[in-house]
Amino acid sequence: MSDASSSDRYEALYVLCLMYGLRQGETPELRWQDVDLEGGTSG
Repeated sequence: MSDASSSDRYEALYVLCLMYGLRQGETPELRWQDVDLEGGTSG
């Protein structure tokens, strides 16, 4: 991960987008209750 994202308040969002291939328009509506960290799914 770059230094730019490590100090950014949206770092977790950037990582999520990169890991799951989310597009810019898909992320604003994503809520933590939609994320299953144990199951590795979102949405």
